[in-house]
Amino acid sequence: MFSPYLFYNLDDKKSFNECLFVVLKSIVRGQCSTGWTRHGNSCYHFSHDKEDWPNAQFLCNALGGYLVEISDAEEGQFLENQSKLFHNIDDQFWVGASDLLFEGEWMWMTTNTRVSTQLIHWAPGNPSNSNSNENCMTFINDGTWNDAPCSLLFHYTCEKEVGDILLYWLPYVLD
Repeated sequence: MFSPYLFYNLDDKKSFNECLFVVLKSIVRGQCSTGWTRHGNSCYHFSHDKEDWPNAQFLCNALGGYLVEISDAEEGQFLENQSKLFHNIDDQFWVGASDLLFEGEWMWMTTNTRVSTQLIHWAPGNPSNSNSNENCMTFINDGTWNDAPCSLLFHYTCEKEVGDILLYWLPYVLD
């Protein structure tokens, strides 16, 4: 939708002729920002860089989102398919779950809800909690999940709700 705005001095024809401005803005409702992919009511950003879990969470927050929280099998399948487009097969990426508060009790950190045991498909031998420090969760491109030390570097996926996007705000001077 375009909204024109005219700014001029009605009392001065010369001013009007020299200073007519038209400002156009476009707001697209229910879209994702550039660099984000829409699925359902969420937008997803698949990182190309690698970070540790705390920095990945921080960067997602800075982008207006959070580390992805997988709510159902359909979303998990979407993430598996999309992650293969952005990352190598068998790559892992951080998701927003941790058992830092209580060992073995995996929680989504943003919503503070338990990760559904029906949803988790652990990779063979996981969760292993090797050396008692594997407290952050990764999602592997094959659709399985892994517990890993939060200090390791992995790709990450951010999630945020679909919102309104301001595409541009452009002033024009007409002669």
